[in-house]
Amino acid sequence: HNPEAYILMFENDSIFQFNTGNNKAGGKYIITSKGNIKITNYGTITLVAETDFGFQLIEILNESTTYEVLGKILIFKGYKGEVEFKKK
Repeated sequence: HNPEAYILMFENDSIFQFNTGNNKAGGKYIITSKGNIKITNYGTITLVAETDFGFQLIEILNESTTYEVLGKILIFKGYKGEVEFKKK
């Protein structure tokens, strides 16, 4: 298990990285309006056997079209579900 698993990092105002249980993924994003996001060029950077949970997180994040911020919680929402990230 990667000690930095399931961490979402924003490199700058258009690029992000996401550490899954076994892999690192990344891509670009654009905030089209408050609460709406477009994620592009998203894919895995490393290719190690991924867990089912990791695949589900990647899939939800990849197809997310909206987001919501509730205090220290960032929620990405899409057609297949939602995923929450808590700010350290």
